[in-house]
Amino acid sequence: MTETKKDILQANHNFYEAFCTQDLESMQDLWAAKDNLVCIHPGWGLLQGWDDIMRSWEGIFQNPSTPAIRPVGENVFEQGAYAFVVCGESVEGAEPSLIATNIFEASQDGWKLVHHHVSPILQIADDVEGLETPEPAIH
Repeated sequence: MTETKKDILQANHNFYEAFCTQDLESMQDLWAAKDNLVCIHPGWGLLQGWDDIMRSWEGIFQNPSTPAIRPVGENVFEQGAYAFVVCGESVEGAEPSLIATNIFEASQDGWKLVHHHVSPILQIADDVEGLETPEPAIH
């Protein structure tokens, strides 16, 4: 693994550590200091810009029942000045039930988040025998 990919993974780990410790100052340090940012928490709508995103983290961190979430199966994709990490999210040590995409931008201060999107993992039924094959449609 390249040093750059190690740095990106470290930035991703720092994000989850800030989340688990509910450290708003660390969370603020992890995000790029600009308004061209996006965050989509599971079940939430689109949050855009520094102010809205930081208000969301502040609210999440004020909730005493916010669970510990850790990354699982991280995949790093480097694209020049940007990189993204796709990983499962384990809630309180359980099997991953969420999937996240975290996009980082290279800066003088290291890799900074510009995008965080989490969605539930679709659970596929084990028994598909009862499913009917749809009739072919002509468009």
